[in-house]
Amino acid sequence: SSSIVPYPKASIVVAGHATQCGQKNFNQLAAIKSAKSPDVYVFADADICPQKQWLTELILPLSSAKVTAVTGFRWNVPLKETMGEYVHTYLNIFLYIWMTSINFCGGSFLWGGSMAMRKKDFEDLKVADCWGRSVVDDNSLSRLLMKKLKRTVVVPACITSTDGLLSSVRKSVRWFARQIMYLKAHEKPVWFFGGVPLAVASTILFAWLPVSLIASRGSTARFVDIGGGPALVFYVGGLGVMLFFSILGPIPRVYKMFMFEPFLRSVILLGFFRTSFAKKILWSGIKYHLTFSGKVSKVEHMGEK
Repeated sequence: SSSIVPYPKASIVVAGHATQCGQKNFNQLAAIKSAKSPDVYVFADADICPQKQWLTELILPLSSAKVTAVTGFRWNVPLKETMGEYVHTYLNIFLYIWMTSINFCGGSFLWGGSMAMRKKDFEDLKVADCWGRSVVDDNSLSRLLMKKLKRTVVVPACITSTDGLLSSVRKSVRWFARQIMYLKAHEKPVWFFGGVPLAVASTILFAWLPVSLIASRGSTARFVDIGGGPALVFYVGGLGVMLFFSILGPIPRVYKMFMFEPFLRSVILLGFFRTSFAKKILWSGIKYHLTFSGKVSKVEHMGEK
C-alpha cells in the first residue's frame, strides 16, 4: 500500500516460505518475477546505509561488457566498543580483505548485501536455477561466475558504513562460522585446499609461540633452534597487518583490537574447525541441510533463535 511504500515505482513482494533453497534466495527470486523488465538487477540488504551516489557508482562498471557483476561491501563501526563488536569488526575486515584480494587476482567474490548485474547476464547464466537450490546468494553466484570465467569488480565507493553490529562474542563466532559454511558449501576446493591447511598451520604457529618462549628459558639461540622464529614472525605479522585496518576505514579505539588480537585470530581458526564436519546451516531461525555438493536437501523452519 502507499502507506507502506511511499514511492510510486516501488512495491513490496511477499514470497512465503522457502522449501528448496535459502530464504533470501527465495525472496529475491520472487521479487525478480514481479520486476517490470529492468536492464539491471540490484540486490541490497535492508540494513545498509548507502551514500547518495551509491546506486550510480555501483552500476557504473557494468557499462563495460567485460564486467559481469559488481559488488560493494560493509564497514562495521563498533560504537558500543564491546568485545563482541570488535570480534565482528575484525572478522568483517578479514572477509573484506579476502574479497578484494580474490577480485584483484581475477577471481570472483561478491557480497549479497550490495551487488548488481545485468538482466541479460542473469538470464543467460541461469542464476535463478542456481539460487533455486542454493543456501545463499552471493557465494553461489560467485562460484557460478568463477566457473564461467566471468569478471567481477569491487566498487570502493560502495563500501557502506554500518553500526548494526553483533554485540556478543558468541553471536559473532556463530556468524563467522556460517560464512565459512557458505564457503564450504559453494567453494569446497577453496575451503579444503586453502582454508583448512591455512587454519591448521596457523593453529600450530599460534600455539608454538608460548611453548617456545617457555622452553627457551630466555635463551635467544635456543628459542630459534626449537622453531620459535616462524611463530614469532606469524604473530608479529598479524599485528603488522592490523596497522592498515584504520586506513581502510574508521575504527574507534583501534588500540583495543591490538590488545584483543590473539583472541580475534583464534576466532577465525575456530570458525574453520567448527565447519569441518558440519552439514547444516542455521540462519535466522531456519535450518538448512546440505548435500556434499552444497545444494539444499531439506529446510526446517525453527523460529527465531
